[in-house]
Amino acid sequence: MMEQSGELRPCPFCGSGALCDFPDAYTTWQIMCDNNNCPVDLWVWGFSSREAAIAAWNTRADDGLREALQMTERPEKVKA
Repeated sequence: MMEQSGELRPCPFCGSGALCDFPDAYTTWQIMCDNNNCPVDLWVWGFSSREAAIAAWNTRADDGLREALQMTERPEKVKA
């Protein structure tokens, strides 16, 4: 039961789409990059729900940094 979903962020390494899967041989959800030529064999697995798998896939290391930078006040330029 492999499906592509618009709610999945693209692969952080190659920019391709992602596939959400609940393979018959396993009892957990997994998400993987849709590009067979991706330089990183990236996938997340071991989740009991589709929502948890999507949340893990969509998490990026710089998410918190990006939010912090948007909230930070920038000092005004000093005139010389």
